[in-house]
Amino acid sequence: MNKMRIHNFLAILILFTTILTANVLAAQFGLSPGLYVFEYDAQKGVQEELTFSLHAASDGDILVEVNVIDGLKEYVQVDKETLVFRRGEPGIVNVKVNIPPYLNLVGNQQARVEFAEKSSEEGLMVFTKTYRGIIQVRFPYPNEYIVIESLSPVHTGVGQNTIVNWQMQARGQQTTTVTSELNIKNEEGEIIFYEQIEPFYLSFNEIKQGTINIPSQDYLAGNYFVTINANSSDNQETRSATLKVGKEDIGLVSFNPRTFNVGEFFEFEFILENYWNKDFNNVYAVVSFDDVSMTTKTVSLNAFGKVKLIKQLIDLRKFEEGPIKGTLTVYFDQNTKDFDIELTGIIPEEEEEQKSPKIWLIIIIVTIIIIALILIVLFEKTNKEAKNKRV
Repeated sequence: MNKMRIHNFLAILILFTTILTANVLAAQFGLSPGLYVFEYDAQKGVQEELTFSLHAASDGDILVEVNVIDGLKEYVQVDKETLVFRRGEPGIVNVKVNIPPYLNLVGNQQARVEFAEKSSEEGLMVFTKTYRGIIQVRFPYPNEYIVIESLSPVHTGVGQNTIVNWQMQARGQQTTTVTSELNIKNEEGEIIFYEQIEPFYLSFNEIKQGTINIPSQDYLAGNYFVTINANSSDNQETRSATLKVGKEDIGLVSFNPRTFNVGEFFEFEFILENYWNKDFNNVYAVVSFDDVSMTTKTVSLNAFGKVKLIKQLIDLRKFEEGPIKGTLTVYFDQNTKDFDIELTGIIPEEEEEQKSPKIWLIIIIVTIIIIALILIVLFEKTNKEAKNKRV
């Protein structure tokens, strides 16, 4: 192996080692805020001074490179191109936005400030993680233009009425005449409610909010689909949302794993879902297989929310290989509900203790370094012998 080949091989080894090391040892950090939003003034443009903060979640210095990308990047300046920060000492990047007036742009435009973490090894630079802060600018449309900003049904329960809130904004330079309607469909796609909203006028950037009463007292429990359509003379907008009608009930979303090792304690987890539009504050479960049982801790379950109970333990050492049947009984407020659970006992194969991926990567890295050092020693020895022969 000649000198050039050895050097090329070593370079490849170093690059491979660097990439592995960067992926294993990449630092953790966060960015705030993630978004700035501005309205474009055609007469004045946009002039703003902003700040992005980087917060380290792991020890050690973090080096990031700062870049501006996307359509408005020529109007955005950052006060530094690289930044070093650490836990407890946030990194600060100051940003100047200077967008001139009378730009011929419409709709939402943006620039993104990109923070790319860099890991340096043997003169090579590897990017391991990237965060982006968004600077969004809303440009007006030339004529009439309506946008539905929000559609928010208020979830309810069986036998109760509810409301739907909506909000619209004019984004066109001309005063907008808005006509709109709202409908609700059941899960079969049938329209069960319809209301036409009285027309109204909005000038540029003006916002209109409204509330519609929904006679939902006869709706069955389940999901309903709310749609609002809005029209100006130059555009149409549609927005949809889900209305939940709940009942005083709880569901079992998942229970895992479904196998247990014979002769061992069984560790499991499960997820519960609240089907009601009210909170359950004293929720717990009893898991039982024959005369073996355990009781979980007590948790709260928000309206239409889910809760995950992890690292639950039950002693199944008495059970042999094969299927066993049990019950998970959930207690919520003054109610109880049973769920059937079936598990399969298996005899675990004797196998070597698994090592974590990080340990295996470290072993690979060390092995590569040792091979590189051996090659260097062999190369130096060969070089020395060749010189001695010439002498």
